[in-house]
Amino acid sequence: MSSKKEEVGADALLASLIASAYTLTDAHACIRALADAVERSRFGAAAEDAARAALPWGAATMHALAGGEDAHDTLTELARRADALPVLVLYVPAALSAAGVERLGRWCRANIDPSLMLSLHTDPAAAGGCIFAWQDHLHDFSLSYFLAKERDAFSRVLAAHAPAVV
Repeated sequence: MSSKKEEVGADALLASLIASAYTLTDAHACIRALADAVERSRFGAAAEDAARAALPWGAATMHALAGGEDAHDTLTELARRADALPVLVLYVPAALSAAGVERLGRWCRANIDPSLMLSLHTDPAAAGGCIFAWQDHLHDFSLSYFLAKERDAFSRVLAAHAPAVV
């Protein structure tokens, strides 16, 4: 069973994680980097500075975890809590830039949920729009879905205007 001190530590780490990562992939990368940096700091300080520079957490957090006996438990709890955050699964036709991910992440947190994490996937089928899953419902706003859905209407329009074009 986790102690109150452990829970507070995981809460503070989770708040820092949410503030610094917009995607679930980035959140887990931060957790892995923190775990690696904590382990390295236990065996030698040389790698600690380089590892700490890439993390959203400061030196005090790093030293507190490295010096504690429950670092593994705290990091495991942090990963569990990160996985429990609300996730918007988004399929886009091309990879987003880091600035695009940040802009999208900020908008989603302002308008959907302040602790939301994105799960981004590249799918060319999403061209002309996007496809997303939210709360176990898939929403397809891609051009290909719209064209397939309205195929008969497009066929009638094309048939009506095809003689004029030829």
